[in-house]
Amino acid sequence: MDWAREHGYGSRIQAKQVPGGATIRKRVGGCTAEAEKQLYGDLETWFRTEKTAGNLQPLYVPQLMADQRFTMAMRAWSRCMERAGHPYKDPGAARQAALQQALNTAPGKAFDAERKLAVADATCARDTSLRSIGNQRETHYVNKLRGRYGEVLDTHARLQHKALARTMKIAGPRA
Repeated sequence: MDWAREHGYGSRIQAKQVPGGATIRKRVGGCTAEAEKQLYGDLETWFRTEKTAGNLQPLYVPQLMADQRFTMAMRAWSRCMERAGHPYKDPGAARQAALQQALNTAPGKAFDAERKLAVADATCARDTSLRSIGNQRETHYVNKLRGRYGEVLDTHARLQHKALARTMKIAGPRA
């Protein structure tokens, strides 16, 4: 919730990003590549597994969206948002409303409204366990893909865990 209070849905962060094309490429030089090499080790393996794992969503999201436990949590979230004065069906609709409002409102005022909506969203997600249920059900459906993608998923997770351990050594504990 603290992140939502400060950043809303992240519209100001996203505004700084430049959309890419259909070709997925990776720059192999420079300080970013050096940092990634220190964190992940084998950059080619990291890039391949990161892109593969990240692009599996179309294979499981339809099942997740139809999952009874997930849809029950989503309805509970929607009722919570309604009580908070934000009548949205799902978090995507709330984010879309924030984007639409930003197009029709002065920047400062739009961002304040975005932050309030994002805080309500985060509060309702916590109060209804939407995030934990969503994560659990997503894991269930991703695990169904292990027959075909298990090695990639395992390698990706292993590289992430090693990078996290390296990061903790570099940055130290969070305050």
